[in-house]
Amino acid sequence: MEKLPIELREHVASFLKHPQDLANLARTSSLWLGTTRRILYSNLTLRSDFPAVQLTLDLLKKYDWLKKAVTSLNIITAPGWCCQVQGTRVQQWLSVKSHIRGMINLRRIKVQGFPRTPGGKPRHFFRDLFSSCELNSLTEIWCTDMPAWSVRKDEEMVQVPIPQNVKKIVYHFRDLPG
Repeated sequence: MEKLPIELREHVASFLKHPQDLANLARTSSLWLGTTRRILYSNLTLRSDFPAVQLTLDLLKKYDWLKKAVTSLNIITAPGWCCQVQGTRVQQWLSVKSHIRGMINLRRIKVQGFPRTPGGKPRHFFRDLFSSCELNSLTEIWCTDMPAWSVRKDEEMVQVPIPQNVKKIVYHFRDLPG
């Protein structure tokens, strides 16, 4: 089995459609663990309210090859997350620079809710995203359920240079006044 090229192991594992089946295969040997992680992490969802999110973020920081496997990233911030923060300092549960840098095959990002407190500006989030990542393959950015405070001025987003390869940006607000 050790002599089997990774491409063939990935091809075999690609027939498993359910994440639980891939997870079971990963438990059979360390050889299959690396192969199945690449598949399991290709469409990655990070939720602020998921108990094991920190373990996932730690794995991404530890293994650069795992970041390279991610092609689609969903960042979901629980609605009550900002209420849990004390003080006025900008806080975030996800750091673009340390958690997303290195995802060189990322094609699609969907941000649901905003992963920073109201003191954090959206343009800083997107500036960090665009500047700290090698996003040559990124073509879509979806932002849904964004809080109204995430827009300060009409020109806020204009101040962020958008990479040329991004073909589609959708920005939807949850609670705009009036």
